[in-house]
Amino acid sequence: MSIVRMKKISVIALSSDCEKLLDTLESLGAVQINSCEFDGVQHTNLSPAAVETQIDAAKKAAEIIKKFSKDRKNIEGGRSSPELADEILETFSKKQRITDEIGKIKLNVSAFRNYESLDVPMGLKKSERVKFKTGVFPASVTEEELREISPLSYTEIIKKTQSKTYVWIMYMGDITGKLLDLGFIEEKSDLTKTCKERISELNGKIRELENQASELDEKLKSLAKRSDELSVIPLLRKTERIEAENKIGRTEKTVIIDGYVPENIAETVRGELTGAYVELSEPDDDAPVTFKNGVFASPVEDITATYSMPSKNDIDPNSIMAFFYYLFFGMMFSDAGYGLLMVIVCGYLGFIKKAKNMKLMRMFFFCGISTTFWGVMYGSFFGNAVTSVTETFFGNAVALKPLWIDPTGEPLTLLIFSIALGFIQITVGLCIKFYMLIRQRKIAEAFFDTGTWILVLLGIAVYILGMFAKPLSSVGIAMAGVGVAGLILTQGRDKKNIIVRLFSGVISLYDITSYVSDILSYSRLMALGLSTGVIAQVINILGSLGGKSVVGVIMFALIFVVGHAMNFAINMLGAYVHTNRLQYVEFYSKFYEGGGKKFVPFGKYYKMSSENN
Repeated sequence: MSIVRMKKISVIALSSDCEKLLDTLESLGAVQINSCEFDGVQHTNLSPAAVETQIDAAKKAAEIIKKFSKDRKNIEGGRSSPELADEILETFSKKQRITDEIGKIKLNVSAFRNYESLDVPMGLKKSERVKFKTGVFPASVTEEELREISPLSYTEIIKKTQSKTYVWIMYMGDITGKLLDLGFIEEKSDLTKTCKERISELNGKIRELENQASELDEKLKSLAKRSDELSVIPLLRKTERIEAENKIGRTEKTVIIDGYVPENIAETVRGELTGAYVELSEPDDDAPVTFKNGVFASPVEDITATYSMPSKNDIDPNSIMAFFYYLFFGMMFSDAGYGLLMVIVCGYLGFIKKAKNMKLMRMFFFCGISTTFWGVMYGSFFGNAVTSVTETFFGNAVALKPLWIDPTGEPLTLLIFSIALGFIQITVGLCIKFYMLIRQRKIAEAFFDTGTWILVLLGIAVYILGMFAKPLSSVGIAMAGVGVAGLILTQGRDKKNIIVRLFSGVISLYDITSYVSDILSYSRLMALGLSTGVIAQVINILGSLGGKSVVGVIMFALIFVVGHAMNFAINMLGAYVHTNRLQYVEFYSKFYEGGGKKFVPFGKYYKMSSENN
């Protein structure tokens, strides 16, 4: 369709009408408010920090509550209760502290287990002559070595493991040196009870804390029933409102709003702003940009926006790009089974349920249609699933014949076709560039810098077609020759010296390598399409190895579902990434300037918030 033209809008109203004015603009959702920079105006300096803190708390609370909520309510479109978010975070924090404490106590219990059979306290106080030690020797220390520590010592082995020996020693005198020689590590403790008694106490404490944790879990489950009160939309609306108020220019008795409005609704907006003076004027070069496209092209607007919004010189590329985007995605994904799944799921989410990411779902819906089409052209339905099932379980192979070619049998034909499509898209890009230059009245640049290359590329294409119709060879050579001559004579036209001018023209012919490289990039259409089908066939072969039996059916079903799910995910991602690359690198680079700013109207959260209040 087109890029929506903007009008600059200036609104002057009484200060007393400011809130009413903002309410109207917010409900319209059609005006981007800029910071008012007129001389003599002042600005408020309201801080959204408190609201941003509430947004962060609501997001964290919503994430926590997912684990405790069976009924997943619509958090996105619900109400906002900062108090509920704080209560959830505080409750969860208490539970985390209890969980951490339980973990620490269990570590202590684990340590005391090693000395559980010791029937005296680990912290038994020494007398005037007799002393006590509890600790660990390496398992390599023998019982004989333990007995020989000192004539005035008694060593009791409490527990033995593969690597350690836990002991209690009663002794007189000084045995420190001997213990160190044997690798003794003392377990110091002031425990006045036996380890068994202490373990019992700690287990009781654990049960008490676990009961507290369960009570907190129940509280979180109860709070989860109010999950629809954790929406961040109303909070984002508050933040947007604060930012808008900070941009408004203020005098003693008036407020001034400066911004942009789409030209097609500018007069409607003017009519809604009753009681205010509204001035519409032509925008400056820094005006924002938005698109207006139909159901076919609008889904890819975000693809273009991710690359860059158009500049004032650009056309809206989405309608043309959408055709190539869907075409190339389908060629690379190229399986009718996968395509039908995309059509059903994405069609439901994008057109019937109208999910949050509706545009993305609609884009994949059209990609699914293209994928189904190319799957039929290639004879691929979950690879060769029809053949595998009929041959393995019914003994009579039924082949799904391709409507055009089998990529595995005729890869060269598919490669040539892919490169031909690349040539067409790049030529279309150059033609768009030619049109844009003519529209900007840059006639010389259009014919000399772009038209000559179009002539060269078309000449080469016609020459190649001459392989099938000989008269075309001469026509192709003539077209390419005229284009080359034009490049040599015009590419150095800014140079005064005629030798330098001609030399610059000759050097410009080197750019042909760039065009060839770009065209060859479209070979990925063949490569990815081939890989999708081959991997799908391998999955079916593996599933068929169990043969015609109950085990074979189960084996086939498991491998089929898991294998095709993985192939679907990997190759769908590959098709998405590489289709984007072809548009960004090979296509847009031929004509698209970019660098524009996206139109962001005030009130984008108003509708979502008001619908649920």
